[in-house]
Amino acid sequence: YIEQLDRKVKSFTDAGINLSLIILNAVPSAPDPDNPLIHPLTDLKNAPFHLGAFNVDEEKGLLFYRGIIEYLANRYSLPDAKYGHVTGFIVGNEVNAHYTWYNIGRMPVEEFTERYHRVLRITQLAAHKFHSRLRVYASLEHHWNIRFSNSQESFRGKEFIDALNDLSKREGDFPWHIAFHPYPEDLFDPRVWEDKTALLCFDSPRITFKNLEVLAAYLAQEQFLYKNEPRRVILSEQGFHWDGAPEGEKIQAAAFAYAFFKVSHIPGIDAFMYYRHVSSKHEFGLRLGMYAGDTENPDEKGKGRMLFLHDVFREAGTAGWEKAFAFAKPIIGINSWDEVLPETDATTFTQSCISFPVEESALMVFDLAEKMADVIPTNCLSWRPEHFFDAVGYRPGIFHHPPDTGCSDAVFTLSLPGIEQGRNLVMKFDTAFTHESDDGVRFSVLLDGRELWFHKQKKIEPAPHKINLTNWAGKKVALTLRVDPLQNSKYDWSVWVWPRIVFELP
Repeated sequence: YIEQLDRKVKSFTDAGINLSLIILNAVPSAPDPDNPLIHPLTDLKNAPFHLGAFNVDEEKGLLFYRGIIEYLANRYSLPDAKYGHVTGFIVGNEVNAHYTWYNIGRMPVEEFTERYHRVLRITQLAAHKFHSRLRVYASLEHHWNIRFSNSQESFRGKEFIDALNDLSKREGDFPWHIAFHPYPEDLFDPRVWEDKTALLCFDSPRITFKNLEVLAAYLAQEQFLYKNEPRRVILSEQGFHWDGAPEGEKIQAAAFAYAFFKVSHIPGIDAFMYYRHVSSKHEFGLRLGMYAGDTENPDEKGKGRMLFLHDVFREAGTAGWEKAFAFAKPIIGINSWDEVLPETDATTFTQSCISFPVEESALMVFDLAEKMADVIPTNCLSWRPEHFFDAVGYRPGIFHHPPDTGCSDAVFTLSLPGIEQGRNLVMKFDTAFTHESDDGVRFSVLLDGRELWFHKQKKIEPAPHKINLTNWAGKKVALTLRVDPLQNSKYDWSVWVWPRIVFELP
């Protein structure tokens, strides 16, 4: 294994490539007493991709982990570069969605940060024993002021960085940095310049390439500095989807051109590592490569056909970039690249740019989007927070993805209040999708097992609905949100947009 790793690291170093290693803990689906690196809190049976936290809470696990980092740091920082050079260690993957990518069971952000901070600090100490300039990175995905799922399984990127910074300052600051993944808000839509949830403020829901300067500005604040210098940022995983159509190749390449130009003008970002070079059919339907790979008549080498993105990528950062990028301007909708230069006025980011609907703030009875973490749906592929921005303003929602067969139900147990004379008790919400569904779904709402309402929908745009619950005022009820996939669940990425129960004048 080490000889194979040596060959890879050495070949990259000899080619002038700056290399970082992602340190992942692949775990089995059942306990293994012989593996000291498995954390006792990892949910081995249910960890989605069998990636777990490192067990440094116990002495044997800590010694094994420290030994691994010291071995790698020593071997790949020798002055003669006998085995090649490595300049950084990325600890885990997308840890603000920890249940999925760094599983340590379910826990709140404070407990997770304390445990992850310990691993990060050990990594830095072990690496710096051999080279003081080796960098250590925490890995984050693009959810910034919203979560990927519930609060026990994922965290807002911003709250995690705040907690990590507070802990490292309190226990003795050390040089940790950020490996960020600014994918578009919809991974299947490369037109990142249209992202609605990427806003120029510190409370932006997501950070994508559209508002990447927000991350750099946030880390440049005085409270985050280490020895008067900002934490560094590398973009260690991100790519743009190709939909398989000829025009889609140009859109994919335009997204890269947009991203590359913007990144090259943001101080504090040291690397943009494009993922992936070759598309794979094992990437959940995403085709991110500059080669078609095995998603389209693969050749004997497995790379497949070269896409338009390849030539654009090749010219990025060279004297010929502007000519190679020219095709992208009409696709993006700009006349000059100056139009996408990053915002540099720091005061812009400190002002909130999110508007909340206030029409019913005094009349709210239950906000089901807030209560979703208390509900575990049945027969469900995904149940997580979702967020909409439109003419109404910011609206929270619930992403509810059914499987191919059978309905997915989420049951809320509610004690409905009594009502004053002249008022009604109503449920209000929109239904929508985050991606165009193949055949649509059937949304329905049930009360104590009885269907009150249903609506078949295929269009992406939110459709408003209202259900009168006045007859159940003063009663304890079981309210079910149901999604039926109909013929299949392909792209049935259905959303209940701001489902809430309110008092309303008739």
